[in-house]
Amino acid sequence: MQTAKGRVLLSPKNGAVKIDQALLDLGRKSFYEETFGNEVFLSDILGVFNGPLTIENFQKAIKEHFHLEYFF
Repeated sequence: MQTAKGRVLLSPKNGAVKIDQALLDLGRKSFYEETFGNEVFLSDILGVFNGPLTIENFQKAIKEHFHLEYFF
């Protein structure tokens, strides 16, 4: 952004986004609040925290999670 051409290239109308502390804080907050659904599969369906990890439990969890009638 030291030249006029650089300022034009890095302008919001060209899609540039200002990276400041507020944006970094928002990104950090969003990252830690978002969930990808893996914990539901591993805890509620598979029973990682209250049951053994057996082949049968994996098969059952996959079948239930993906609503499969036949699996393996």
